Amino acid sequence: MMVSEGRGKPELVVDNEVSKNGDLRKREGEFQNRYTLITAKQRAGGSKTRVFTDFPRNRFRNRSRRFRPQGTAVLTLTKGEGFIPLPSLVVDQPYFDSSMRVNQTAHVGRQAELHCRVHSIGNRTVSWIRGRDLRILTVGRYTYTTDLRYEALHQNGTNQWTLRIRSAQPRDQGTYECQVSTKPVKTFITYLRVLEPRGEILGSPDLYVQKGSMINLTCVLHDLPEPPRYVRWYHSNKHHNNRNISYSSSRGGVSMIVEKGPTTISYLLITSARVEDKGMYTCAASSLNTTSVTLHVLNGEHPAAMQTNGGTSVFKSTSLLLSAIVARILWQGWLHGT
Repeated sequence: MMVSEGRGKPELVVDNEVSKNGDLRKREGEFQNRYTLITAKQRAGGSKTRVFTDFPRNRFRNRSRRFRPQGTAVLTLTKGEGFIPLPSLVVDQPYFDSSMRVNQTAHVGRQAELHCRVHSIGNRTVSWIRGRDLRILTVGRYTYTTDLRYEALHQNGTNQWTLRIRSAQPRDQGTYECQVSTKPVKTFITYLRVLEPRGEILGSPDLYVQKGSMINLTCVLHDLPEPPRYVRWYHSNKHHNNRNISYSSSRGGVSMIVEKGPTTISYLLITSARVEDKGMYTCAASSLNTTSVTLHVLNGEHPAAMQTNGGTSVFKSTSLLLSAIVARILWQGWLHGT
């Protein structure tokens, strides 16, 4: 098959059948993107021959000999040499988009979406398979599971197939395979990590301080989908239960600092520890389970002899240093009236 240019209009030669003006007519559907362009003069053997690949089918009409498709490969042959067959061009094999992520993250109770982008899909189908039990979840736009949290999403004309998981749970964590129905099948594996927000108070479950010293309770909130709207502290002892701590009470010397982010930290600072300050302190953040610590106020006991329930020494130099830094910041703020 070739397009020939003489003195007149271009001709397309297809298995010894000549179609004027480059119109493929009956056999157009049989040819993809490989055509040979040669002039009548060149056919006589007088000059070099230009061979083009990736020549668009819909651009054969009324093209002059000066036309060279953008991005085409050119092969030159001298007089007397035969035509070298063009290498086969594989243009219909699907392949995955290189920008897809191997690891993805979702939060418990939130929606997770796993995206699979496939180019040159043709008439093949895309399926999502769960790795832990090899269960087929979706095929094309259809869902094949009784778990209604799973849904297949695909918009016609796009190259993206999405597996949506509503209200993700810890059991959803693991590998998922995006498969294309080639022979053999092409597979892209992604790992979904499901994060569950959690909180802890450093030093819990028991914390010991000396009477008259500074109390620094640090609540750390991990793996949050967004910063909490609020963080509150509550105090319980034999006199009251879960009382909201007031920062303007007559006791004085009580303050709180909050640093919000994916990991949010709340510091409850109480100066000049008193015996009545002992009891259970609870850190409560919006949309998160509470976490607690029991505070013991010592009156003259040697701190080195005191241990937490976990068997570790409660007085750490790093904690004391942090307390001193935070106390200094608060003191400077009070001095400047902020």
